[in-house]
Amino acid sequence: MNSLLSFDSFITPRVITIIYWLSLFAVFVGGISVMFSGMGAAGFFAGLMVMVFGAISVRVYCELIMVIFRNNKYLKTISEKSQL
Repeated sequence: MNSLLSFDSFITPRVITIIYWLSLFAVFVGGISVMFSGMGAAGFFAGLMVMVFGAISVRVYCELIMVIFRNNKYLKTISEKSQL
């Protein structure tokens, strides 16, 4: 608990995982709704594209946020080693 209050550990990486799965679910539901919106074959393929590119976009966005936190972790390790 002390590390959480002193910002020695971050909760954002755990939260990003939850946000990723919720966003992926939203993309899936959005794609399904476009697929069956009554636009025929074009709507069906548009829904597939929404699901594919939406899932890739959500993944890339979440990975970019995780890279920022991993860089902080690595910089902290380098700083601790250089102080010895």
